[in-house]
Amino acid sequence: MEPGARGDRGRPGGEPDALAAIPRAVAVIESCSAPCAHLARRVRRGKLGLGTPYGIERFCGRSRKACSSLASGVAAELLKRQTKPTGLALFSSVPSPSFPLWLRPEGAVGGKGFNTPRQWRQLAALLAAGRRGVEAALGEEESVEIMIHHANGGSVGGTRWLFDHLVEQKVEFDLIGLSYYPWWHGSLDDLRKNLAATAKRYSKPIVVVETAYFWNGAWPKGHRPREVAPWPLTQAGQKAFLADVIGTVRQTPDGRGRGVLWWAPEALPVGGIRGGLNRRALFDERGNALPAIEAFEE
Repeated sequence: MEPGARGDRGRPGGEPDALAAIPRAVAVIESCSAPCAHLARRVRRGKLGLGTPYGIERFCGRSRKACSSLASGVAAELLKRQTKPTGLALFSSVPSPSFPLWLRPEGAVGGKGFNTPRQWRQLAALLAAGRRGVEAALGEEESVEIMIHHANGGSVGGTRWLFDHLVEQKVEFDLIGLSYYPWWHGSLDDLRKNLAATAKRYSKPIVVVETAYFWNGAWPKGHRPREVAPWPLTQAGQKAFLADVIGTVRQTPDGRGRGVLWWAPEALPVGGIRGGLNRRALFDERGNALPAIEAFEE
């Protein structure tokens, strides 16, 4: 199993060894969800003067060439920086109420009116274009594993809904990614059941590519504590949560549990800006590594 973070505890940006604690190209490098999402986010941040974000989302959804060229650009940029990815996620966080915005209207499959054979065919064509774009950036003897990332790691039915459709459309993928946040996705047993069912049905390596837990004693607004999240909101509780998730992934049948990645481990408050991500980072507000990092080494 490939862990998502290793290294000595320290300060990010301090001693060089501390940087090893931040996940980097270990199990997968996600190209900012779908390639189209990446472009839309750049527009939101004022990086590209191409109109409104919604306009760009529509543009991307209508253009296989755009998805292909952007995926190729992401892969090429990583290679140029001598950070060869072991994997790229072309399709991320599905289904969710907001998802159709990323590839609306042609590639949307989540939400009312989008779950149709035509939509699935169009999504498959966009994913194929993204894969071709990644492969175009590689050398003759280079290869990259392609991941499809499903948001709800606690849902057997939801995961099957997505991947059964993609298999039917003959979409090629090498890895399955799942998100798992207990306040949204259920108990650890829900995750365990989904890992087992997914491994058996698709015979692919599986990565919990997003997970996190709070450590500072308070649930942020919009995050309601549930009986399925029994770990205390402390540094020790955060470490226990991660150890339990890693242990659950290791139990995936046939050794198909590939690894665990922490979402936004480096999310420290910057310039007075705070939010929920700060409270579930793997560093405290002064940049000191939290005990949870040690769970990757145990």
